[in-house]
Amino acid sequence: MANTHAARLVPLLIGVVTAIAFAGVLRLFPEEMFLATGKRIVMFALAALAAPPTVFAMRRLARPFGQDPGSFLYAANTGAIAFDSIATGFAPQVYGHQGPASHVVLAVIVFGLFSILLVDQVLPARERENLR
Repeated sequence: MANTHAARLVPLLIGVVTAIAFAGVLRLFPEEMFLATGKRIVMFALAALAAPPTVFAMRRLARPFGQDPGSFLYAANTGAIAFDSIATGFAPQVYGHQGPASHVVLAVIVFGLFSILLVDQVLPARERENLR
């Protein structure tokens, strides 16, 4: 399945579904979490803390599809970026916040996506091999 065109779409779609799930989680937080500086720091910290489990999950999901874990993760992250950019541009209400809070939500999302890529890069090489 790894060489088919459909298989290449799987991680993109998984990234979109993951982004939708994270959007649902972001809706649960009140606007003050994105507006008050101290609470905003907590939101950025939560985005960073969500990165390692996300990386491990994406790498493990790559196995059943016969795909390289690193490539799978990057493709999934690309799907998430596509969803988040379209949603924040055309339907910011998906995240449940308006005005200045919606800008911070976008910043938290971008920071979370950056954190995923960073965690992927700093994983020890032997851990990468164990996930293949």
